[in-house]
Amino acid sequence: MTHIASPFDNPPMVDRASGSVPARGESAAADRTMSGESLSEATQDLPLAGTRVVDISGSYAGPYCTMMLGDMGAEVIKVERPPAGDECRTWGPPFIPPPATSQEGRSSAVSCGGMKQGESAWFLSANRNKKSVLLNMKGAAGRPALLRLIGSADVFVENMRPAALERSGLTYNELSQGHPELIYCAITGFGMDGPLRDAPAYDLIGEGYGGIMSVSTEEGRRPLKVGTAVSDIVAGMFAAFAIASCLVRRRETGRGEFIDVSLLDGQIAFMAPRLAAYLVGDELQRCRGGSESPIAIYRSFRAKDGFVTLAVGNDEIWSRLCLALGRPQLRDDARFRTNADRKARQMELFEILESEFPARTKQEWISLLSEAGVPCGPVNSCEEVVAEPQVLARGALLDLEHDTLGRIRLAGVPWKLAQTMTPEPFGPPVLGEHTEEILAAHGFSAEEISEIGRECDGLSHDP
Repeated sequence: MTHIASPFDNPPMVDRASGSVPARGESAAADRTMSGESLSEATQDLPLAGTRVVDISGSYAGPYCTMMLGDMGAEVIKVERPPAGDECRTWGPPFIPPPATSQEGRSSAVSCGGMKQGESAWFLSANRNKKSVLLNMKGAAGRPALLRLIGSADVFVENMRPAALERSGLTYNELSQGHPELIYCAITGFGMDGPLRDAPAYDLIGEGYGGIMSVSTEEGRRPLKVGTAVSDIVAGMFAAFAIASCLVRRRETGRGEFIDVSLLDGQIAFMAPRLAAYLVGDELQRCRGGSESPIAIYRSFRAKDGFVTLAVGNDEIWSRLCLALGRPQLRDDARFRTNADRKARQMELFEILESEFPARTKQEWISLLSEAGVPCGPVNSCEEVVAEPQVLARGALLDLEHDTLGRIRLAGVPWKLAQTMTPEPFGPPVLGEHTEEILAAHGFSAEEISEIGRECDGLSHDP
């Protein structure tokens, strides 16, 4: 690859001692106070505090990755392209309708094809703990601004297809020339090599290629995608894990890294138990609506008012289930004595169990089976999930403050740190909400910031 002069050969003349551009690896305190927020010692104590991430990715996998990094204390600068920013902002409905204008007179609605709409629920779900900067990344003013931001970063995340990336001048080889400690993460549909390297992909495409749709559908019916963005989320989690691991190593070696993550690779890893069964010689995996498992009874059953899940993981649980059902003879039936026996006569056994469950409600079954020590639970709707006592007890939902929407409720951070007081995350950003603040903190003059804004306005298709 032809080397392009590194954008870091001539770094901006900024006095780091003044705190206007905190150096890579410094405390996150200066970063957080750029927005006028007070920073508690708890925030500084988060594992990735002092780490700056510049993220130009869009859609869902990359943003989900950087949201996880932000949840662990990293400062995440989300760089978006005018006029509409991250395409995920346009995914809907549902949209949350905003007031006509925000407190600063800034419209919180995203413009797409001239139509005003509110904030996308999907976008909000993957973008807390971030600051949004709006840049024309190819513009005469926006391009140097982007490079200066990357120059101050510990981590850079992008999701361009390889051919487009090579044309962009933002490859790892180019950026790392003057920034060897940079941890660079590329998140694509199919990876940086192979015959599909430049093929476009979304979550659905990853699920189809990775095989999960083939084993999550009832036999003979049209394959259906999983009911959430599973290939995006899995790729995002793997990317965040790889980035965090490389940050640990860099503390000892000072060495950066190029990380190549794809939706397809993530789905192959996600399908590990199913692929292992096939690769060791099991029969072709069948479409059984998600009920195919090495455990014979591991599926949902229809109760009087919904569905109950049942996981009979060993012979002792099988015995308890038989007694709870009032069918002790099943426990002693030679056809069903071991899991292998039950697996061999699975359809016959399902017919027996399916005749039992309609007699009681979900809660009646859960109470009865839980008392007997049989793992079980309801199949909850989204409405039931957000009211589930265990969900509420765990604080699995977050109420966050959004700049224009006010208080919003979203799925929360999925871990608890016993030795760290985790501060409340801040809400997902309005498009370009932090542009002036971030650029000023990186040494840009008022006139330079105005020129960057004019470049963005020139690409707007607002009426």
